[in-house]
Amino acid sequence: MAHWFEHPFDVPRASRYASPAAGADRLPIVLGDFTAHGRTGPLPSVLIDTVNAVYAAAAHAVGSITEVWVGETQQTIGTDVVVNTAADYESQGVIATLDFAAIPTDVVTWRGTGLQSGGSTITNPITQLEALFDNFHPDWNAGEDWDRTALETARSVAATQGYTGGWVIQDDVAASEWLTEILLNVVGSWRVTGEHKVELLLDDGTTPDAAEQMVAHVVANRDCIDGDAGVEMAFDVDQLVNALDVDYAFHWAGQHFSSSITSNTHAKSVNAYGEHRKRFGLRGVRLSAHVDAWASIVLSRSNFASRVEGATLRFAVRGAAALHVGVMDLIGFTWPKFGPMREARNEYRNEVLRVLEVSHDATGEGRSEILAADLGGWLSTTVGGARRLDVLG
Repeated sequence: MAHWFEHPFDVPRASRYASPAAGADRLPIVLGDFTAHGRTGPLPSVLIDTVNAVYAAAAHAVGSITEVWVGETQQTIGTDVVVNTAADYESQGVIATLDFAAIPTDVVTWRGTGLQSGGSTITNPITQLEALFDNFHPDWNAGEDWDRTALETARSVAATQGYTGGWVIQDDVAASEWLTEILLNVVGSWRVTGEHKVELLLDDGTTPDAAEQMVAHVVANRDCIDGDAGVEMAFDVDQLVNALDVDYAFHWAGQHFSSSITSNTHAKSVNAYGEHRKRFGLRGVRLSAHVDAWASIVLSRSNFASRVEGATLRFAVRGAAALHVGVMDLIGFTWPKFGPMREARNEYRNEVLRVLEVSHDATGEGRSEILAADLGGWLSTTVGGARRLDVLG
């Protein structure tokens, strides 16, 4: 896994062919289903043979090429252009090609389906990520670098939410940037575990079973450096989001969004704080149903509908009590003397926090500095002493 963060994916260059228009051009890696109709093709191509007027549609075999466009004019497949979903062009490896009788005078784009697995188009965003890293990253070891349990859980969450991805990887940027952006499109994040594996974490929109998932419980006057006084809480209403504008269906060839949705709001939060609208551009989302599922989760986590939900807490834990805590972990937190009062209770006790940032110093006594977000819920005791997560309405 060494240095994979900084290294880009191994995207083939046009220079491998005998007569490219520009040797530095990168052949696109295409992930997803782009067959939905629209004006012109959303997928780019690269002129790899100026002698025979051959364009590379993708750096690999694809499932289908359903439309080809030159500028704003759709071409007749079989007459104006010959398409090949899998061709070992000039013995440089299997790619998808578009063959013309002569080089067109305008940009060439297309529609179709991208990388395949077992004869089917890969549409699950997590499976797309897996295929991208396993097949196109020079430093990636598929058998060792994934946290397989987390990978399968994330894949299942993406399928349950109905997420489908549509990506074109052509830029020479760090793989970690692509990983972060692709996961943003499915309300996810990632981290590297203590075993040096990449762990994917997707928010499934449900209330976490904190009693099962909590990795630590911090009591301020017992565990924090400077006790109760060592905890800082910030609640910035300007950071809340209760209305969303979402651009989606990215046109990768033209570098613009083709669709947008502006109707997602959280009514209770809007009534309490007024409208705080934010715009997101989701380049990997193709369908409106995906936008709706994504927006529902984002609004549920960032609406500040409960008094302290959305607040952040910063504190330092002494000793080894929190040295195992990582980003995205759930922790319990009790701050009885100085914590803010909630309407339903009299003290800040057994709150559930999600860790946003953490740094550890294992030397000497030990120290963990933590920034965490209040999830708007707390642990309480039910019949039989079992712990459960209650959530403010």
